[in-house]
Amino acid sequence: MELLKLGLVFVVILLLIKKKINLGVSMMIGSALMAFLFKMSVGETIKTFFITMVSTSTIQTALALMLIMMLEYIMRQKNMLEKMVLSLNHLIRDYRMVMPVPPMFMGLLPSAGGALFSASMVSNACGDHKMTAERKGVINFWFRHVWECVLPLYPSLIIASEVMGVPMNQFIKKTYPFTIMAVVLGIPYLLYEMKKENREAANLTQQTDTSETRNKNQDIKDLILGIFPILMILAAFFLLNLSLWFSLFLVILPMVFSMNLSMKEIPRFLQASVSYKIILILIGIMIFKDILEVSGAVNILVDQMVGWGISIVTLSILLPFAIGFFTGISQAFVAIAFPILIGMMPEVNLSLMALAHVSGFAGIMVSPMHLCLVLTADFFNAQMGKMIAMMFPALLMMIGAGWMLVQL
Repeated sequence: MELLKLGLVFVVILLLIKKKINLGVSMMIGSALMAFLFKMSVGETIKTFFITMVSTSTIQTALALMLIMMLEYIMRQKNMLEKMVLSLNHLIRDYRMVMPVPPMFMGLLPSAGGALFSASMVSNACGDHKMTAERKGVINFWFRHVWECVLPLYPSLIIASEVMGVPMNQFIKKTYPFTIMAVVLGIPYLLYEMKKENREAANLTQQTDTSETRNKNQDIKDLILGIFPILMILAAFFLLNLSLWFSLFLVILPMVFSMNLSMKEIPRFLQASVSYKIILILIGIMIFKDILEVSGAVNILVDQMVGWGISIVTLSILLPFAIGFFTGISQAFVAIAFPILIGMMPEVNLSLMALAHVSGFAGIMVSPMHLCLVLTADFFNAQMGKMIAMMFPALLMMIGAGWMLVQL
């Protein structure tokens, strides 16, 4: 009976997401329903909501997400990413090596619109070479997401770290091999039955730059300027062990000052750069995690799973994959699956959580609900089913590698 209550909560959340209700609002509604079903008092429920919203971890994570959105906005306004990709297109002469560059660089700053931006560059880089629409779509979609398991700017990693109560760099030490695998497994999409042909850089990028005066030094300069802010953030985070939000703040502050905003322009800048829907998602996720613990629901689920004999390893694969597939949102599989899996462990097992993360990643990569996949398939006029079929073997290998990591 108790398990049915928890199942009802998950069904309601998934239905709300399907109805295009904001994930954060869906999680809050699900949290309130769970509190009611598991007989938490109204006062205790409100108290848990409030404590979660004003907690240090929630505030710091929200700051990090806001700063990431500001960074992306500034870099777009200054055309830094576009210039960076353009420079690489000039410096690299093999079109097969050019194609993954735009999505990989756009993937450094996660946003759905980036998939559409890089798709036009992939199409341009391909030129007249015979390549199916599905293959071009997979190249754009796949290489855009290779950073999902390693880059601390991705909300799924930020939230996973908070949910587990583990420093993000410790978790990334377990997940970074999957990024290497993703790059390696993406190579056949570029090379299989495709002949090498050197092309002039101007032809590769005629849609984005018609200048004939660019030179190698300018290309190198634009490349360095484009990637410099991200490298500084990563250096502060990994080498100096600064918190993510503070690393972002140190890099973004001078960039904001360089925009010479007036006092009247600052509110417009914040409104244009920060998506408060993302902050709402974070708050909803953190509330759901805490209600799951305070209500005792997670303990009931753990006891039931143990009674059924379902291993934690099997659940670490199936649960995140299913949630990722049905929602197409990485934050969703972290928010729903991770608290449950953590509740089943005496202490957090980072290898198991890395398996859960890559399984959830595989789920969103084959999800028809994934906005990047939808945008890419639409741009190339590709059949989504064929794109998913092309990626599935590689994703299975990544899950298999995660399983082997747990066995070591």
